[in-house]
Amino acid sequence: MAQDTGIALDATQSTLAKLKLLDKHHGTISRETARYLRELTQNPLDVIEHQPAQQQTSVFSLEHQLSDLCVRNTSAFVSAQEAFDKIPQICSYSDDKLASLTNSHVSRIQQAIETFGQQANFALTLRNSASSMKDTMETSLLQLLRLPQFVSTSISNANYEEALQLTEHFFQNLPPKEKEVKHVVQALLDNMYSVLLHAQHLLMQAFRDPNAELPEARACVTYLLRLKSFARIQYPGTELDQHSADMCFGFLHARFLRVHTCLDPNADILLNIESWKDTVMSACATATSLYLENRVDQAQPIDTISVQLISMFATHAIDVLYEYLSLYLHNYTHAPIGPAPHLEEMSKRISLIYSKLCFVSDSLASIGVSLELSLVPSTGRIESSLDAFGSAALSLWIAALHTIHPEEISATCPENESHNKMPRALSSHPLCIGTARQVVAALNVLRHFAPLNIHQAAVDALGKRFAHILSDLPSKEQHCFVNVLAPWASSALVQGLFTLDMC
Repeated sequence: MAQDTGIALDATQSTLAKLKLLDKHHGTISRETARYLRELTQNPLDVIEHQPAQQQTSVFSLEHQLSDLCVRNTSAFVSAQEAFDKIPQICSYSDDKLASLTNSHVSRIQQAIETFGQQANFALTLRNSASSMKDTMETSLLQLLRLPQFVSTSISNANYEEALQLTEHFFQNLPPKEKEVKHVVQALLDNMYSVLLHAQHLLMQAFRDPNAELPEARACVTYLLRLKSFARIQYPGTELDQHSADMCFGFLHARFLRVHTCLDPNADILLNIESWKDTVMSACATATSLYLENRVDQAQPIDTISVQLISMFATHAIDVLYEYLSLYLHNYTHAPIGPAPHLEEMSKRISLIYSKLCFVSDSLASIGVSLELSLVPSTGRIESSLDAFGSAALSLWIAALHTIHPEEISATCPENESHNKMPRALSSHPLCIGTARQVVAALNVLRHFAPLNIHQAAVDALGKRFAHILSDLPSKEQHCFVNVLAPWASSALVQGLFTLDMC
């Protein structure tokens, strides 16, 4: 198709050349001109005849417009020419300035680039650290932040096993104290420390509970030892890192306070002694089981300090009991008054106390503890060499002797006295018979409790009392008193009361 169009154009040009409408150089005209001529040949003749005039008119119009444009924009052309003339100067100035900037600022620019690179690397490092921190927070630290609260909740519910398992998980997943997270890890450790310290306080309170049985005590010690294992690694040298002896001391100290409280001076002494025995036996048996026989911490050798603490506890507990008994016996018998039957009841009371203590001593032997009642010190007694029980018995005996006074009664055969066989020689001495009856009543006071260590003191007291009575007797009665009544009373005192060990 393009080839046909070219042929048509050539044909038109050849025709125009033959008609001498084109010069000989028509081959150099453009294709647009050729196309114009071809289109022109397709018009009627009258249209073609007007074309030169139209073209001439267009030329005049264009020349007019150009002239008008030149007149109106002369200043713009002048400015444009001036600007064009300045272009080489501006280029030269720009070249000089660029060369000056290059020579003077290249080193500074290079230094700035290096500084920027260093700061950029530092910023990227911080960004990577922050990103790593964020990843760590999202994966582990966020969970670790919650664990102390979970442990605290378990402790509040007395669920110590769950609390210790959570604690172990916490320490297993705790990241190392690297530079980027050092402060965060330390804060986590501090938070967990306060929680575990509170748990230790609660366990020690439960461990020291005087009503706690051995299973509860063993459970508490087991939990405390597990806390200690955490503290040995994470919190060495702190209050949480306590030794087994510390736990033993805390337990025995709490029980020792109980020893004091169970010896209430306003309560019945027999009940107090029973309570004291239960407290001491429970404390020694529990501590011995925990730290000596069936130790909770089998991995460690027997703690000699704990052995000493248990021994000291038993010794001090016995000292407290002795002090209590000494004070009680002093207050009970330091100035006994009343008739012989009343003093006899007091003697029965002391005998019951002594028997109770003998039973307690036998019971304590099962845990390696015993009572030596002869070591109970006396307080303000007339015989300082006697123990408290001997002094109490002697005090009652002396009080009973002071109830003996010469008393004359109607003559009655001593054999008719069913409660005692007095010498027949007294039957003719009514005054001696009345006095002998009072001696029998006094002897009944010692009949219930007569320690052997007061043997000589009792005999001496009887002699002193008889010497005083003898001075008040009529002369006719003195012979019977000295030869019959006094020997009989002395024999009844020695052979009837001090031939056998009372306890």
